[in-house]
Amino acid sequence: MKLQALIAFVCLLVVASVVHAEPLSREQVPEPLRPSTDWVLHGHEDQLCPMVQNPANEHRCQWPSRLTLTVNETSARFAQEFRVYRGTYVMLPGDSTRWPLDVSVDGKPAAAVAQNDQPAVFLKAGHHTIEGSFTWDHMPQILPVPAETGLVSLTVDGKAVDFPNREPSGQLWLRSDTARAAPEGLEVEVERRVVDEIPLLLVTRIELNVSGKDREVTLGKVLPDGFVPMALASPLPARVEPDGHLRAQLGPGTWTLELTARHEGPVNALSMPATDAPWAAQEVWAFEARNDLRLVAVEGVGAIDPNQTRLPVEWRQFPTFLMQPGKVIRLDEKRRGNSDPAPDQLNLKRKLWLDFSGGGYTIEDGIYGTMSKSWRLEMTPPQRLGRVAIGDVDLSSRAAPIRACPGSRFVGRNSAWRRTAGSRANLAGAGRAVGWNHDF
Repeated sequence: MKLQALIAFVCLLVVASVVHAEPLSREQVPEPLRPSTDWVLHGHEDQLCPMVQNPANEHRCQWPSRLTLTVNETSARFAQEFRVYRGTYVMLPGDSTRWPLDVSVDGKPAAAVAQNDQPAVFLKAGHHTIEGSFTWDHMPQILPVPAETGLVSLTVDGKAVDFPNREPSGQLWLRSDTARAAPEGLEVEVERRVVDEIPLLLVTRIELNVSGKDREVTLGKVLPDGFVPMALASPLPARVEPDGHLRAQLGPGTWTLELTARHEGPVNALSMPATDAPWAAQEVWAFEARNDLRLVAVEGVGAIDPNQTRLPVEWRQFPTFLMQPGKVIRLDEKRRGNSDPAPDQLNLKRKLWLDFSGGGYTIEDGIYGTMSKSWRLEMTPPQRLGRVAIGDVDLSSRAAPIRACPGSRFVGRNSAWRRTAGSRANLAGAGRAVGWNHDF
């Protein structure tokens, strides 16, 4: 028993020494292995950074010091020191609507780039000082500050703020509580994407820059005449009222809402809805043509460079126009439909099961590809159609085995086809390789 207890005690000592072993520093690595240190640590450079004693025992490679921020009604300047243990991006104050300008690192100009929609600058390992500035028409009430920055020295209009007010998310209040009780601020920016579908679709992207207390507001009429709302995606409680006005419960911050609507009938002209402030005085519209349905020329408004706007990246591939009250986009229809569609491209994957009696076959046809010219597929004798399905959904076969429905792009022309058809064929006579009135 004493020997077993001694062995258990020695094992515990060994395990404890392994658990509490610290990683070697570069100086502790044996001389023959030092040239391979960077190669071994590739992808694990954080292991050389100081460890934070928390439940995760994470390594932290950047340590920001106090942020000094001097603000007035039209501009601001900031400075902050960082200790960085490996090359990495560090976050700066500001956001996409209040972007830092004249950024410098150790007195040399540096580029501020977007990291998760926040401004950031790349620093090499070492001690660095970052400086920059902001300009604005009037002082905002709040300024986003990275949550990693713990200490802030704030000076507003020449007066030091002893206890700067920060939200849990990191946003810094630039104005005092008295200013916060002043009339609330609200800026609205609107971009729209017109999709020339059947029916015509209108996707409206609304960006709200809100300051002040939480409140409920009713904005202007959100859609032009003739449009019916279909879906509203919003991070805030919001709804479209029966009269077409947008009602939302606002809080400080920047919020993006997206409303999808359809038009009730044919469309040859589009214009902005009649709205009042705080709705945007002008809007940016992108037009997504569907030339397989109709060919139109957009007239009445001048095109602008989409890369000079704040349109979403996926919208910038389309022609872009600046819309203002009173302006009308005219859609001059040149052609309806496609007079010279591309040839059909269909593929057939067939499986056959011979009956145990040898009297016939059960056939399963998988049909996929695109139909551009044809509107209908029919099975030729002696095969007899028994089942048609799109995925796992059965369709009615009847006398017309497969028929594309005009007006629906899902099964009409220029559509992607993926169908499954089950049929029967007697063994008597020569079998057909295809069995459809179409080439594959």
